[in-house]
Amino acid sequence: MDGNFKKIIIAAMKAAETEDDLDFVFCTFGYTSAREKADLLQQVMSGKWFDLPKDDEARFQILKAAFLHGDWRYADKLSQLKNLAKDL
Repeated sequence: MDGNFKKIIIAAMKAAETEDDLDFVFCTFGYTSAREKADLLQQVMSGKWFDLPKDDEARFQILKAAFLHGDWRYADKLSQLKNLAKDL
């Protein structure tokens, strides 16, 4: 997949705030399997993940709940601010 296209998908994911928003992004960009969705959520939220279930559907459900809860957004914004500060 083209790197620029992946950036668009990630930006769309970061803009999603509800389960309906997530479903729309998954559908629009052709993510259909629990594994694909879980991998994308994990990439968007970044960070370290420990003890995630091996089962793709269970992993997807846990990552989706974490995404919708939204705490990951604080760390993401802090990381972006640090990167901006380095460039000053």
